[in-house]
Amino acid sequence: MHAQEEAEKANHSYIGTEHLLLGLRREPEGLAARVLTTLGIEVDGVRAKIAEVLGRPGPHKLVQIIPTSRVKPVIELAFDEAQKLRDDFVGTEHL
Repeated sequence: MHAQEEAEKANHSYIGTEHLLLGLRREPEGLAARVLTTLGIEVDGVRAKIAEVLGRPGPHKLVQIIPTSRVKPVIELAFDEAQKLRDDFVGTEHL
């Protein structure tokens, strides 16, 4: 959900690994956010770096935001990790 919101805010027509990173950082109760905070990774800094690397697309009407081919394996690996740990859900720690 947070990753999709980040893609929408950036006017991107896709959900990429960069949006996953931002989404993980925005989930305050998640293990991933705590680890990223410990590493000094802040949402605003990540957003700025993404804009620097990818540029800022102009506004356009988003019909549907789709995951990129790079995001799909990340999510599949997260499901695999959750299964290996016998967890009932995929959490930020699996991503």
